Amino acid sequence: MFAVCFHTDEPASHLACDDVILRRAEAGLMDECLRFYEVDPPTVVLGVAGRWEREVCVDACRRAGVPILRRASGGGAVLLASGCLNYSLVLDTRGRSALRGVRSSYQWVLARLVGALDTRGVHCRPAGLSDLAWNDRKVGGSAQKRRRHIVLHHGTLLYEFDIEQMARFLGEPASCPDYRAGRCHSEFVTNLPVGRAALQQAVGDAFDVDPAMPLLDLTGELAADVAVLVREKYGSDGWNLRR
Repeated sequence: MFAVCFHTDEPASHLACDDVILRRAEAGLMDECLRFYEVDPPTVVLGVAGRWEREVCVDACRRAGVPILRRASGGGAVLLASGCLNYSLVLDTRGRSALRGVRSSYQWVLARLVGALDTRGVHCRPAGLSDLAWNDRKVGGSAQKRRRHIVLHHGTLLYEFDIEQMARFLGEPASCPDYRAGRCHSEFVTNLPVGRAALQQAVGDAFDVDPAMPLLDLTGELAADVAVLVREKYGSDGWNLRR
């Protein structure tokens, strides 16, 4: 697996980039890859079927200028901001039976993250379907978009995230994993005791990314495809604020 980077300050472009690399991998134009990014200032991102009027504190977002976007994968609304490391994995399901099922693929990915963090003295566990928990509090979530042979698994890992912002911009979710046990955002979510550089290295180790290999910059035709998807989809209120 190789690591890629896409240079942009536009959150919608990161969502479009995930979509583009998934499509290209399915078409046989890209190999498996790993990408990291962060979003700043804060941005709310809905799941593909999310209801913004239920999951988001819309008035607070509008007053603060916080964009409300929508990704192509499932799951609930999340707040992305500084201190929240985003990772995107493009994985080929052929030859790996565990990646062909939804639940088993989450288990496969999360087990690798748990193992890599464990070697650094941070003892996490998978929780719910798609979360990572430390000391019984959520430190990461994830979601997937699947095609015939390729799965996009993208997620968040918190390390210096301002958790109090969540109550300001996100409503309480309608559907919660059992381990949440009725806790509000500030009691349920916490940060990992790992800095960004070490956290990126741990994720790279989990998926056998060679640190000696240079990052591949996603430019040219791929960047043009991203720009088209932002214009036609991820930057459009028709997509982001659909009911």
